[in-house]
Amino acid sequence: MASKRRQRRKACDGKVRYKTSKSAHNEAFRRMRESGEWLNSYKCAFCKGFHIGHPPKRVRQSILARRSN
Repeated sequence: MASKRRQRRKACDGKVRYKTSKSAHNEAFRRMRESGEWLNSYKCAFCKGFHIGHPPKRVRQSILARRSN
């Protein structure tokens, strides 16, 4: 089992921390328009800030399934 310190490093190190959900969401949307990649914002359980990342494959699949219906 990974230590809490290692989990935090993996979760937060090297990522930009946004203070509000809205600022993280706006940045994720801007980057999605520029690159075409799927991005989302999420609240970090360790630093209590917000980060931007790629959604899991199952989330992308469920979104695509809803769009096709």
